[in-house]
Amino acid sequence: NLITDLVGEAMMKTVNQTDGYIIDSQPNETRFGVTFERR
Repeated sequence: NLITDLVGEAMMKTVNQTDGYIIDSQPNETRFGVTFERR
């Protein structure tokens, strides 16, 4: 849903900035162990 997507985006951006994760079109598993599926 929208809230989950927004939180997921924010978390992924934070992880990307701090840990150098590359965000692409594939599902990303963060260091929190949560996978966000990007649409």
